[in-house]
Amino acid sequence: GSSLGVPIVDYIELVSKRNMEDLYTALALLTTGVALAMGYISLFIGVKRNNKTQLIFGVMGLCLVIFFLIPPTGFILHDHAPYPTNILVKRIFIFAYYALVPWFIWSYTGYKSKIIPYLISVESVFTYIVMITEADDLTKPIWSKISVVAFGAIFIYGLLAGIWQYRNRNPQKAVWLITSILIYGVLFLATTINQLTDNFFGLQLGMKLFFPIHFH
Repeated sequence: GSSLGVPIVDYIELVSKRNMEDLYTALALLTTGVALAMGYISLFIGVKRNNKTQLIFGVMGLCLVIFFLIPPTGFILHDHAPYPTNILVKRIFIFAYYALVPWFIWSYTGYKSKIIPYLISVESVFTYIVMITEADDLTKPIWSKISVVAFGAIFIYGLLAGIWQYRNRNPQKAVWLITSILIYGVLFLATTINQLTDNFFGLQLGMKLFFPIHFH
């Protein structure tokens, strides 16, 4: 019984892991479709109306589309430093996406402060540079921990800008943003726990890399 038990357990774990990876790939492709529509529609409106908010949102959508479609399709679930060229190119677009998020919030709300968006953009570039210079295959790469700083800054900036918009500009639009930011905040908390521990959630799901924040 014990001689058969270990292989059966391993097989069950393998099947479970593959099912989870298939689920994440399906979610990524679904997101790709939505992002593609969002990107083109927003860019069209942005160009036609010279609307900065729509233009930024459109570029964000297309960044997601390109990120998901560059091989490996979908999320990056397994990774080893030093990273191959396709991974380095793929990550340009997800880093660009997060660098643009605070500028979308700034434009959407009309919030005056640009300091945090500038800092987030600079931090995103810095994190990417650290990532491409990663030489050792660590359990938790340094760049993945540094990225938490930008995620947290986006959360704080989104709340500040949303509250300001609610009080000074457009309460109805602010409610949409604040709701999104609160959802983002829950995922940020999960990401922080995962990145600052030994891949807590990732190990449970059988993945080397796992960023809950991407689900926002």
